[in-house]
Amino acid sequence: MKVATWNVNGIRAREAQLCDWLERDQPDVVCLQEIKARPDQIPERCKVADYHASWRVLPRGRSSCTTKGAN
Repeated sequence: MKVATWNVNGIRAREAQLCDWLERDQPDVVCLQEIKARPDQIPERCKVADYHASWRVLPRGRSSCTTKGAN
């Protein structure tokens, strides 16, 4: 099982890097910190169908965390 974590510091600014990383490394579990976005603000390209997302969102989406696990 491959577990990966990344302090993204703004998912919308790192969309290309995140998608490239997920495609290349294909981790089973992904933990993203400081995505700075609400679930509805996540770029479509970053939504991977094979993952289940669990969110912890602080007020105003200032500092959010998501954990994704392969189904």
